[in-house]
Amino acid sequence: MDPFNALLAAALLVAVLYIASRRNPLTKCWRCGGTGMIRSWVLPWRFRTCSSCGRSGEIRGRFGGR
Repeated sequence: MDPFNALLAAALLVAVLYIASRRNPLTKCWRCGGTGMIRSWVLPWRFRTCSSCGRSGEIRGRFGGR
């Protein structure tokens, strides 16, 4: 493969990933399910702040901003 074509393919891949992350930057947190807190299994009325989403219920996309 020509080095120019390889560079062009890499640049195209980066551009596609960047556009996809800008269009869909946020995802629902898989740990808390979007509530921002993780409930205890033993005492269900007790909870703690989710460390993944920081109590917002949403986490950043792989390359996206908040």
